[in-house]
Amino acid sequence: MLSFLETRRSNLLFSPVLFPILFSVFLFPSPPLHPPLSISSSSSSSFPSSLLLLVAPAVTAQKSTLRGSSGQQPLVQNQTVTEGGTANMTCRVEYNDQTSLQWSNPAQQTLFFGDKKALRDNRIELVRASWSELTISISEVTLADEGMYTCSLFTMPVKTAKAYLTVLGVPEMPEIDGLTKPALEGDEITLTCMTHGSKPAADLRWFRNEKEIKGAKEVNASGKTFTVTSSLQLLVDRDDDGAAYTCKVDHVALLQTPQQTTEVLEVHYAPRVAITNSLTFPQEGQYLKLECVSKGNPSPDPVMWTKDGGELPDLERMIVEGRELTFTTLNKTDNGTYRCEASNHLGTSTAEYLLYVYGKTNSLFKKTQNEPFFFYFFFFFFYFYFFYFYYFFFFYFFFFYFFFYFLYFYLFYFLYFFYFFFYFLYFYFFYFFYFYFLYFYFFYFLYFFYFFFYYFYFYFFFYFFFFYFFFYFLYFYFFYYFYFLYFYFFYYFYFYFFLYFLISVSANLFCFCFVCW
Repeated sequence: MLSFLETRRSNLLFSPVLFPILFSVFLFPSPPLHPPLSISSSSSSSFPSSLLLLVAPAVTAQKSTLRGSSGQQPLVQNQTVTEGGTANMTCRVEYNDQTSLQWSNPAQQTLFFGDKKALRDNRIELVRASWSELTISISEVTLADEGMYTCSLFTMPVKTAKAYLTVLGVPEMPEIDGLTKPALEGDEITLTCMTHGSKPAADLRWFRNEKEIKGAKEVNASGKTFTVTSSLQLLVDRDDDGAAYTCKVDHVALLQTPQQTTEVLEVHYAPRVAITNSLTFPQEGQYLKLECVSKGNPSPDPVMWTKDGGELPDLERMIVEGRELTFTTLNKTDNGTYRCEASNHLGTSTAEYLLYVYGKTNSLFKKTQNEPFFFYFFFFFFYFYFFYFYYFFFFYFFFFYFFFYFLYFYLFYFLYFFYFFFYFLYFYFFYFFYFYFLYFYFFYFLYFFYFFFYYFYFYFFFYFFFFYFFFYFLYFYFFYYFYFLYFYFFYYFYFYFFLYFLISVSANLFCFCFVCW
């Protein structure tokens, strides 16, 4: 009976306590924010030993969950942004058991703790906040915002990751100095291009009329930014007048919108003068215009015309309008040296033109005297056509005729010779081996005499036949060759020569009459 009561008492003590204890274990907050649960097994405890066995599985499961979140590292990335732009800083974890993420600036000031803003800065805003990601944005970034930013994951122990924010300083518009006044021809000037506020240091390039030229670069640090200077030394001449010099800034922050400045160089120089005419062969009664072309900076004064060192003699037929001198009707009295003179404050330049007036010609010459190219082309075309066309025609006709004829002649007799040669070669070897095997052993002496007389006769006949054909062909070749030459060069020569002579004389006579006409 006593044992039964003791058992009932134990059950009564165990039953009401078991479920509250388990319930309290599962409602505890995460261990990073509170100390872990500890259970003592001392003798003074009022809980039976069987209670510890029931609580142990719940505690073990909680420790496993804590180990999963504390074993990972936050993931961040370095950021590069242009000054005045917006930087997005993102911190991620693969999985989280409701553990908070935090962003801190280079001064270790907390920017955001989860979705709670900790620093009062209107430029910093929350983009996304969850248990696995915390993203913030910093607008209107300045160079002071550059540095190491820290993302913290509050586990036990706390895990951190650092991301560096790089701020690019945008270079200012370049300025070109050294073109405040016009340069004189022959002067040496220095052009200077300067830009401020770049980070890292910018690069400066020079261009003359869109063609790159090299300058001397100098870089100076000014706080976190750089001042870059490029110098260009020039020995100017008249060709530099109106040249466009461009200074262009190259920088990583200006990939889309390059900055450049262009200045136009002005050079003053003395004038240069040249005279142009409207007629190549001026003749009596024609209209002639002379123009004094001058180039200088500043523009030359109105030009002055003179003839043979004096004033123009006949102003009724010689009209001066600005830079032009016009002859309304030419005559022989207009022959002489005409000079035009142009000047500015840097110097004076003159040019001369020797005028010779030709006599009148017929209408045909008048039509073609201003077109010498057509005239010469017409003349040489008919000359070469009638004279050289037939000459080269007959020359190549004879050449190819002889070439192919003698080629055929040589090939024919060459093959004929080899035909006889191989025929006798075959005949010789055939009878030689035949007599050797048939008669040598039985009729040695008879064979010897037979061989001697037979081959003596054979060789004699062969060489006789060979030389006969050789001298015959030689005789025939030379005879036919000289006969051919005689036939063509002495029979047809007179006909072709007469035809060639007739055509060439006709062509020369025609061209001569055309020129004289």
